[in-house]
Amino acid sequence: MIGTGPDRPPIHLVVPGPIDTLTGGFIYDRHMAGALRQAGRLGDLICLEGAYPHPDPGHLQAAALRLAGLCGRGALVIDGLALTALSGHDGAIPGDPVLVALIHHLLGDETGLTPEGASALLDAERRAIERAAGCIVTSPSTARRLASLGQCSDRIRVVIPGLDQPVAKPPQDRRSDQPLRLLCVASLSPRKGQDTLLTALARLLDLDWCLELVGGVRDRDFAAKLHDMTTRLGLSDRVRFCGEVSAEQRDEQYRAADIFVLPSHHEGFGMALSEAMAHGLPIISTLAGAIPETVPQDAGALHVPGDAATLAAILRRFLSDAAARQRAGIAARTTARALPSWPVAGQAFIEAVDALVEAR
Repeated sequence: MIGTGPDRPPIHLVVPGPIDTLTGGFIYDRHMAGALRQAGRLGDLICLEGAYPHPDPGHLQAAALRLAGLCGRGALVIDGLALTALSGHDGAIPGDPVLVALIHHLLGDETGLTPEGASALLDAERRAIERAAGCIVTSPSTARRLASLGQCSDRIRVVIPGLDQPVAKPPQDRRSDQPLRLLCVASLSPRKGQDTLLTALARLLDLDWCLELVGGVRDRDFAAKLHDMTTRLGLSDRVRFCGEVSAEQRDEQYRAADIFVLPSHHEGFGMALSEAMAHGLPIISTLAGAIPETVPQDAGALHVPGDAATLAAILRRFLSDAAARQRAGIAARTTARALPSWPVAGQAFIEAVDALVEAR
């Protein structure tokens, strides 16, 4: 089988920050590093310092020096959050080992960019990816997006994230005399759309609910905007900013929640969605990116991103209808059971790297 055995060449992995960072992309990278280590294939694991995707020159030069020390054998997998910056720095990426791009979602698809800025980023990403033997992406949606930018489908491999299957609480244990609990697990950044969620919830003050926003600050200005909105809209006693939490704490929050909400403008996959579905939560999210491929119609409801009025109407329906929540939760749990485990995803990742390198 491709990807196993001591005679196989090493696979080096470059990630744009501490490997234990609590966001979806880093969680994916961490599991892939674990799979490589388990298979005896992990070469160097390089965790870069700096604010990627826009590091300062000093951090970029330091990254170039670290990469220059790699041995020439095997494959070099670089997370897309760092790939474009490294590719644009002359000599940062060594000619050997063979380069493979790992793309969670395209930087040019981030929310809040000007059309000119998005176009420039996409063009830079396209040039960076063309230097690689191929790409690993985390969803069919991202594969199609790359193909639309001219990338040959033969150079793209889809390896969706794995899932640790939890033991979901029985539906009857979720209800109590407390307000219905809404949960949103996402970093505080414009792409995640928490401002749309707060605007929608301001229309639902006649209902009994509370919201937990779980996720670290990725955009300080946007986080400040969210705090200001919470006060201005009269939601301070209903909305709790939890910040980044441990996996164990996040698991408890999934268990305690009644509805999961992710109002993103774009997702390359949306690992929080699969985690929520595994806990049997009804999903309210958007039609953006890979979300419709991840969340089936009967597992909740999807809307156009940024449409606060429609989101408010959907929330009202699910907050008011226990039977609808239960039906969607059962469908979500059924969908999650079919997702691969992390060991299966890790083996698929190794095989994808080997296939791209061998094809080259």
